[in-house]
Amino acid sequence: MNVRKTVTAAVAATCLAVGGGATAATVSNTSAPAKLTVGTQTATQPATQNAAGDPLFAADRSRFWVSASSPYSNIRALQFLMNAYGISVSSTGKYDTATKNAVIKFQRAKGLEQDGSAGPITMRAMVGGANTAARYRWPNRNTTKAVQQLLIKFGYNQVADGDFGPVTRMNTINFQKAKGLPQTGIVDYVTWTYLFNPPPPPSGSKQWIPLSQLTSGYYARANCGPTATVMGVLALGKTPVKFTRADGGAAAIDYMRRYTFGHNAWGATSYEEISKGFKAYGFKTSISWGKTEPVLAAVRAGKVAVLNGNERAASWPNYGGGGHYIVLVGYSNGMYKMMDPVGKPPQVFSVTGTQLTKWAAANGSLRGGVIAWK
Repeated sequence: MNVRKTVTAAVAATCLAVGGGATAATVSNTSAPAKLTVGTQTATQPATQNAAGDPLFAADRSRFWVSASSPYSNIRALQFLMNAYGISVSSTGKYDTATKNAVIKFQRAKGLEQDGSAGPITMRAMVGGANTAARYRWPNRNTTKAVQQLLIKFGYNQVADGDFGPVTRMNTINFQKAKGLPQTGIVDYVTWTYLFNPPPPPSGSKQWIPLSQLTSGYYARANCGPTATVMGVLALGKTPVKFTRADGGAAAIDYMRRYTFGHNAWGATSYEEISKGFKAYGFKTSISWGKTEPVLAAVRAGKVAVLNGNERAASWPNYGGGGHYIVLVGYSNGMYKMMDPVGKPPQVFSVTGTQLTKWAAANGSLRGGVIAWK
């Protein structure tokens, strides 16, 4: 049996089954939140706040904004904050017309320039006061959801349910500790700036950046392998060719497939091609054929791995429906940190070994993966 071809065919059954056009699920709010009071203040909104690109890693954390090119979690957190101020908008994670109009209403109430852009002055007016300093048992559920959505972005095992309970408090303290902030468990303005706009990572440092294969060009529906590889390379501290956050990594994913893998035909990609993708950036690799535990053991030892399984057995929300690749980027407190190219939405998921083993086993003897390390 040609194992390579069999694995490729199995993965194709999944990646090709990925559908487009779905929308991210929203988190329902079962109780009416306490509304924040929108006051007035005089300020001039700078015209430069909409400079090209999303300054997620801006040197000056106080000068951050949320725009259409911002990460899903940043936009969704902004939408939750709008609702916290009594301005109704759906938490879609997309900076659509409804979101722009909600921002205009907020700016009008605050006496700011009404351009619909959530720039530095608008964001400071939104999260710079005591009325958004969320903490344990915080009464405003939408403010809490904003905090929780941003913690999810950083890979914390968290749901955006609006309950600032022990889990959210501990995750907030751990986040503050990781960023060198006072460990108060209170989301003051400085903590908000780090949640929205963390300082740039040192050169060569690991980056967990969730990406979606669904926007990666002509081969998008078959791009789970290239997408997982691009996220894996970033997690190991290298920047893939053509990578930019502005396009959601689309150009880098397409380049990985066409030029690094050399795969210019329709269909799923193989273990060997994924291994080739990591080796192109100087990483060592090994392939686990038909076995899941060696892959999980490697991740527990600090390595990165692309794992093959079946999305129909996934216990996390996704847009898939068959054989598929995901990438495992970390392990702590008994949980694996995972990113799924068709995650719903793209995020760092915290999952157990049992969940991953079940997911991989659903692909039968074709399970396994590619392990990469420095």
